[in-house]
Amino acid sequence: MIYHGCRYFQRKKSGHYCFAVIPYDVRGAMGFAVGTIGDHMIHKVRRIAQSIGSLGALLSFYCLILSLKYAGRSWNIIWDIAASLYFSLTLILLAWAGGNTENTEFCNGFQIISPKVGDEFLKNDKIEVVLTKGISIIEEVNNIDLYNSTSGKFVKSLWKGTQSFGDDGKASVNVKLAVPKHTELPGEFILKSWGTTLEGPSCFTISGNFTIDPRLC
Repeated sequence: MIYHGCRYFQRKKSGHYCFAVIPYDVRGAMGFAVGTIGDHMIHKVRRIAQSIGSLGALLSFYCLILSLKYAGRSWNIIWDIAASLYFSLTLILLAWAGGNTENTEFCNGFQIISPKVGDEFLKNDKIEVVLTKGISIIEEVNNIDLYNSTSGKFVKSLWKGTQSFGDDGKASVNVKLAVPKHTELPGEFILKSWGTTLEGPSCFTISGNFTIDPRLC
């Protein structure tokens, strides 16, 4: 007979009971495999795939519960239950780890590639800030802020808006280095930029140190 997809076999003569919980375990393994493959896809597909992996693990665990329910008092089934428990917990942990992979890869490669370390500019110069997406899932750049790299203090917001990445994985924004009058020059500065996904989560990146001078010789 079949109990909710878990096969239940009974040998009437010997009274031996045996459970085969492999069907749900296989589903869990396949679900996690899909989740792993999906981790290399765009974020929308990835989340769906990881959900399938988690669902597969939960189905495997559900099969374990049914096995315990219908096990009776036969000690011959202990190995089936132990194997199912081990595999179920493993799948759940792997699915959880797969979901957390997204956090570690979220900003991977998102960076400011221009200006570069050591660049020098005059006050009020207009410069092009270039960002690269890398293998991150960032979709848009939302601001460019100027900070003093020595003190770490915020100086000024140079740009706010929405700039998407091109087919080459780069985004560029033109800004003017119009620092406030009280800013001590020459000085070392950095740019900070926030990037977001279409669904809201965000992370930031900073440029290398560059110099702003009231005059260059």
